[in-house]
Amino acid sequence: MNRQFAMKIVIFSLFVTTAIYANAQARYCVEGIYYLTDYKNKTAKASYPMSGTKYKGDIKIVSSFSNFIVNGIDDYAFTECPEVTSISLPEGILTIGINAFSGCFGLKSINFPSSIKEIHSSAFYGCSSLTSLDFPISLSKIENGAFVNCTNLKKLSFYTDLDISNNAFFGCNNLDSVNVYLGNVSTIYNYYGLQPAKNINLPEGVTKIAPYAFCNLSLISISLPSTIDSIEQGTFSCCENLVSVFIPNNVKTISNHAFEYCTKLESIIISNLVDSISDFAFWGCSSLKSIKLSDSVEFIGKYAFYGCSSLKYICLPNKITSIEEHEFENCTSLETIDFSESLKVIKDEAFNNCTSLYKIDIPEGVTTFKKYVFTNCTSLHEVNLPSTLSDMGWMAFAYCFNLEKIHFNEGFTTIGNSVFIECGFKSLIIPEGILNINQSAFGNCLNLVSVTLPESLVFLDNDAFGISAGNEDNLSEIVCYAKTPPMPREETNWTDPFSGRNYKAVVYVPEGCGSLYKTNRFWGKYDNIVEMKSSACCPIDNVSKKIIGYYSLKGDKRVSHRSKGLFLIKMSDGTIKKQYLR
Repeated sequence: MNRQFAMKIVIFSLFVTTAIYANAQARYCVEGIYYLTDYKNKTAKASYPMSGTKYKGDIKIVSSFSNFIVNGIDDYAFTECPEVTSISLPEGILTIGINAFSGCFGLKSINFPSSIKEIHSSAFYGCSSLTSLDFPISLSKIENGAFVNCTNLKKLSFYTDLDISNNAFFGCNNLDSVNVYLGNVSTIYNYYGLQPAKNINLPEGVTKIAPYAFCNLSLISISLPSTIDSIEQGTFSCCENLVSVFIPNNVKTISNHAFEYCTKLESIIISNLVDSISDFAFWGCSSLKSIKLSDSVEFIGKYAFYGCSSLKYICLPNKITSIEEHEFENCTSLETIDFSESLKVIKDEAFNNCTSLYKIDIPEGVTTFKKYVFTNCTSLHEVNLPSTLSDMGWMAFAYCFNLEKIHFNEGFTTIGNSVFIECGFKSLIIPEGILNINQSAFGNCLNLVSVTLPESLVFLDNDAFGISAGNEDNLSEIVCYAKTPPMPREETNWTDPFSGRNYKAVVYVPEGCGSLYKTNRFWGKYDNIVEMKSSACCPIDNVSKKIIGYYSLKGDKRVSHRSKGLFLIKMSDGTIKKQYLR
């Protein structure tokens, strides 16, 4: 029994010895470089030197020795060897390990064989003497931080097959030129790791750039191939140094956030096939001065040009039927808009805070303004509205402090709530056909001196021409052609179309209607209500006879022909007409 037990011990010992030998690793020194071997796989990796020594000068890695194939550089193999000047890698090298060459400050050149597949984290950290790198098509991955602080690296080239991890080239602040070659894939994926890159050339044959591929890079310029057909979501988002972009002719779509916060982007030309510019596409491009939109563009999304504060002119293609929410909001330098001939709707806050707009001509065909459309357009002086417009949303022109001229065309019936609140009107002539002036429509228009209301007016709602308590009332003249005093639709104890005013203005009403106005709950607050003669109630359209003189509406005071406001005109044939002088 003891003999059998002894035999088992011997057999087990042999098995363990064989297993250990099979997995054993040993270090060899070949031509001054140490290698760590893997007996099982008959491979070896270049490894760190003996304790207390460092590699120096030009390093040449052998491809094989003693039946071992050299297939990699071990972790930390050459770390902190500042006197290493060059590395020659043989064919067969597959990987370069973690921190393999980190701290090799004197390393000026390294060749990458066509067998290389991966470069691991921090492999070349701080190799500040490297100036250019050329990667073969076999390289598929560069891990996080692999080339951090290679501060003199200027040129880089690689193939489209390469996956570059985050921060791979962080701190390479002199990386000026990146050339990408077409490999086995035609899609550009994650290039976040190229954050310092200033110029990138992409090859013909690339058909797609993945979402956010170049997000937050230091790009100044990029060459896009003619073979791509779309700019995907966030592709160039936050590329704050990008100055100009030419969109290739095959591109049909510019997706959401594509150029968001490219704060130095000055100009962009949209290709002839682009039919859609999506939401937030150029949000915050504060240096964008011009953009040429092709006639093929059919849709521009909400916030598309929000905050493009240097944009001075925009011409909307004729296929555009609606201007979306906030589309040009905060474009504070925008002076001129050429609207699409097919335009139907302008949505919420589309031009809010466009503080340089001076004159707006809304084309025929537009039917609807939503709320806040031109709010805070503080330089806006004149607006021409189309006859097709049937609805203006809440506060559409609110706080346009310099707005003095508004031209309504036939067909418009209602001026909505707070539409012109705190505008700069001095004289207003509301045209015939208007039925309703809603609550606060012209509220707090403190410069208002003269108002003319049409015969068609039925409802004049609360605060329609009211001002806030404590403000100076400059309104001196109200001319109302309505034979029945216009009233609020809903009467309460506090409703008043002229609330806050001092009721000192002279109110001119049609002949025979004075008593109706004087006994009216609202109009009767004015002490000076004057009936106009019938002849004064006919606005002059075309003065063909000789004008003898200009008079106040009472007829008791002659005025200069250069005066502004509503006046009586005495004609050479003895007739007296009424005319508004601008």
